[in-house]
Formats: sequence, C-alpha cells, structure tokens
Amino acid sequence: FYKKLFDPQKINITILFNNKKYKATARLKGDLSEHWGNHKQWSLRIKLKNKKTILSMNEFSLSVFEERAFPYNFVISEVLRENNILTPRYKIIKTSVNGENWGLMLLEEQFSESFYAFNKLKEAPVFKMTNENDFLIYTLAANKLKNISDIIRWQGKLETKIYNEKNILKKTNIPFKKTNYNLTSIFKNFQEVAFLNDLKYQKNLKDHLDVKLFARILAILSAFGDDHSHNTTNARYYLNPYDLKIVPILTDPTPSNISNENDIKGYIKGFGSFYKILYKDEKFRAEYFQTLNKLQDNFSEIEKKFIKVCKPFGENCKSLVDLETIKK
Repeated sequence: FYKKLFDPQKINITILFNNKKYKATARLKGDLSEHWGNHKQWSLRIKLKNKKTILSMNEFSLSVFEERAFPYNFVISEVLRENNILTPRYKIIKTSVNGENWGLMLLEEQFSESFYAFNKLKEAPVFKMTNENDFLIYTLAANKLKNISDIIRWQGKLETKIYNEKNILKKTNIPFKKTNYNLTSIFKNFQEVAFLNDLKYQKNLKDHLDVKLFARILAILSAFGDDHSHNTTNARYYLNPYDLKIVPILTDPTPSNISNENDIKGYIKGFGSFYKILYKDEKFRAEYFQTLNKLQDNFSEIEKKFIKVCKPFGENCKSLVDLETIKK
C-alpha cells in the first residue's frame, strides 16, 4: 500500500553456483517498490553461511540494472578504485529462482569479512549517518502533512547505523579491550559536530579528514555528475583504527546532467559537512583540480571503460552513456 519496505524478513535458502551448493539467508532489500514490485527480479540481500564466499564475497545484494545506473556504476566504481577510494565491487550474473529464469542481474558486494580482506582493511565499523526513519516517515506522511520537512528535521540525523553491528563490535585491535566500541563513540562525536555545524570544533574534525582523498572524491563524482553516492542515505564511512581518519565508502553511483555554472554550484553545495569544511583549504582545491585535469587528460581511458562494459550489450548500452556531458 505504501510502496515502502520496512521490517524485511530473512529466510534460509540454498544457492547453486558453478555446480556447488551454498547455504545462505536472503531478504528483500531496497526502500522503494522499484526494487521488489515486479513478480521477479526482486532486489535481495544475501549472506552465505559458514564463512563461504562466491566470487570472493561472503555477503552481497542482487539488483536490477536500472536501479544501479548501469553502465555508469561499473565505470565510476573503477575510476574511484584507481584513485584509492573505497567502493563495492559489481558482477553481472545469470539468475534463476526456484527454476524460474530471472535473467541477468547485478551482484553488489556488501560489508562483510570479505570486503575488509579484499581492501586490506582492519575489521573496524562501517557507519551510515542515519537510521533512515526520516525517509520512512516522509514516505508515509508526505501526502498528508504540509510541514513534514519541519517535523522530521532532526529525525535520524544524530543516529548512526553500524553494518554487521553484532559481529563487528566484538572485534578488537587490542586484546581484552573493546576498541570497536570506542571507535563507534568517536565517530558519533564526529557526526554530531558535522551535522550541528559547530565552528568551535570544526578544526578538530578537519584533522580527522584526509584532505586529498575527499578532494579526489569530489572531483570524480562531479565529473560524472554523481549526486547519489555521497548523500546521507547512501554514503558509508570507515573509521581507520590506527590514525582515526574518516574514510568515505561510495555506493550506488548515479549520474546527473550538469551542463552549466549554476548546476555545478548547486551540486557542490549539496555535499555534506565533511566536504564543505575543506572547500577553502588550498591543498583540497589543488588536489581537486589536479584530479579533474588528470581525468580530462586521460578521457580516452574513460571511453574505453564504457566500451568494455557495454561490449556484451551492443548499441542499446552505448546509447545510455552521455560522454559529451562528462567531458564538458
């Protein structure tokens, strides 16, 4: 009725992949009905049991191509990784459920032990700066209350979601010390400073941001017009346990058409406080333009990436890509 997913239930499943059977759990995923409203090709969150992996992933999701902005998702993710920016891996797989052919779907890596291993990260919490209740409330009440934006202004803004919370909080860098609990407390403080825009503490927060990393992210996302992966509901953050630096993890990239100066100004203003407090930093600006120049000088490599991704799908895939807008 509301076309909004909440309280999805896990079920036990068996996966057959490359003639091997895997025990796993699955549940529906995706906030809106575009993910599960059809009678097949539902978006699913899958976790393999007994620490098994498929394509070196222990936990992953299945989604339709359109909901992950194919083919941009592959290219943007690859460019991010080439610049040492964390982002999940994607694979294309043929899918069948209970003998019914669901066709090609996108497999997207989630934040399990295999994600840490692949990226050579210490197992520390991955955070999301919301509990998503604001989105749920807005969905349920948007057509009934005129001032809904004012009512939910504070909803979820100071709350933090931790991925695989039960397991990850048991991990520690120091025996018999709950170091991941401490990291959680520290990140919550960072989140509060960022949202409240408290100038008194922003300098201290800046010390926990990798200036060049955030500049590279802003440059790459603005080149593609990606206005989705950095926003509150999609951005994830890893807190490095060794230097307490905040490391963004970019998920679900979605391009938009930025075609003039007003568009880019509005786009830049749409980023969160972690980015905005760096805008006047000279090192940040230098890295931003250096990254843009690098992308422009190597634009043929971006074209090659799109050609490679689209090769199995022909002209229909190529028609989805607007190279001229990216170049501009």
